[in-house]
Amino acid sequence: MELQVLRGLSLKKYAPRLILLEDHRRNYTKHFYLRHRIPPGQTHAA
Repeated sequence: MELQVLRGLSLKKYAPRLILLEDHRRNYTKHFYLRHRIPPGQTHAA
């Protein structure tokens, strides 16, 4: 369900500084989806 919400989120309109997801590393689908949508240089991974 979270992935459906992320697909409907306009990152250009809202420009969140932080997106916090809880997935317990079961799979990286949400991570890969967001990494694909956010251009390089706009995010910082710790």
